[in-house]
Amino acid sequence: MKYLVKVAYDGSHFFGWARQNNKISIQQTIEDFLSKALNTKIIIFGVSRTDRGVHATAQFFHFETNHVFSAGKILSFSAGLEKYDIQLIDCYIIPDSFHPRFDVVSKEYIYKINTKRKEIFENHYALFWPHHFSEETFDTFFKLFIGRHDFLSFSSSDKENTIREIYDISYCFEQEYLILKIKGNGFLRYMVRAIFSALLVFQIQKITKVELEDCLSSPAKAKYSNKLISGGLYLSDVVFNDGYKLK
Repeated sequence: MKYLVKVAYDGSHFFGWARQNNKISIQQTIEDFLSKALNTKIIIFGVSRTDRGVHATAQFFHFETNHVFSAGKILSFSAGLEKYDIQLIDCYIIPDSFHPRFDVVSKEYIYKINTKRKEIFENHYALFWPHHFSEETFDTFFKLFIGRHDFLSFSSSDKENTIREIYDISYCFEQEYLILKIKGNGFLRYMVRAIFSALLVFQIQKITKVELEDCLSSPAKAKYSNKLISGGLYLSDVVFNDGYKLK
């Protein structure tokens, strides 16, 4: 049987999603817990490899096993995982033809910024940035970054293909918080935090439009090397191909 699970987690105390030697990861924590709970070896595969300190409200992982369990049985283990700051939200039994990593249409991240006051308890959950946010400046930035580009300048990735497409960038205010949102077909390592850093730096006029255009038109690894803290970043949505609507 093949299972797809929607999961949320607080990434503050993890060294990212992916299993690592001698470092606690979200993948390892879930695998070890489910293997013990189901009394069989479980290897999970995440749709996105979030970095150290990054959170998720809508991550997905899948796994296969020769044993048959109900979706409800899998979800019943959420209570045990919650002590590790991990919550299982939904579980689906999926066909073998469905490959979650490759059937993703889009991923969405949000970034949370406190614009009014610094809160010591938010160090792992939001960036403090007490500056005016200009809609006009945002629109200029938006037009530069929307579309298909080589984003190597905004990443330390070693991948051969660093071309990605951004479908939308938006923002809204929720009381004292500025919420930045970005949606695309995929993201390179550190790409989202670097792009949002460039947006804020552009807002306070510490980088020019010409310099941003150069980063996009003449990409080079980590050409723009600044990135925001990981704690403000949340994987917030994953959309799959229409043939696999999740209800």
